[in-house]
Amino acid sequence: LRTSEPADYLAAEKGYRDYVYSTCLDISAEDKQLAANHFDLQGSQGKLRSDMLSFFVSDTVLDRSKTYGGESSFADMLEVTCRGGEEDFAAAAVKIFRAKGVPARLCRGYFITSDMTKGLTDNSALTVTSKQLHYWAEYYKDGIGWQPFEVCPDYIKSKAHQPRRRSPCSRGRGQTKGRDL
Repeated sequence: LRTSEPADYLAAEKGYRDYVYSTCLDISAEDKQLAANHFDLQGSQGKLRSDMLSFFVSDTVLDRSKTYGGESSFADMLEVTCRGGEEDFAAAAVKIFRAKGVPARLCRGYFITSDMTKGLTDNSALTVTSKQLHYWAEYYKDGIGWQPFEVCPDYIKSKAHQPRRRSPCSRGRGQTKGRDL
């Protein structure tokens, strides 16, 4: 949406925001309770994000042998194994945001580093494989839009990880896709 008038933008964004709130808050009562048992859902969003990062970086194990698209139990991740694949980590973050009443969605795309693009010219092709497939969560910030939220320890700790200013998932183009849980 391009407009020079903030009031026009906010009016248009409200329509989309209403759609987001009607479609991206679904969570089971069981999952909501599990999230409440492990995270302070009454505190600020900033504290919740900080607590989630601490949990995912310090208290969990990313299992690279796990295949994508499988089902993992949210309860197992929080209370038993503390391990899962990238999709499990991102899906857990989505559920925690939703338990707090923050619209969230699961996104997937390809993680491309600057090292992978060194030496490419404008018309060069870059081959990506399932090794670059990546999952992350996004939460909705009123008046702003979708904000990416990285929870996979390998990417958080990586020097290659740079916070995205604009979510490729929210543009709806190319190799990324957001979906509801």
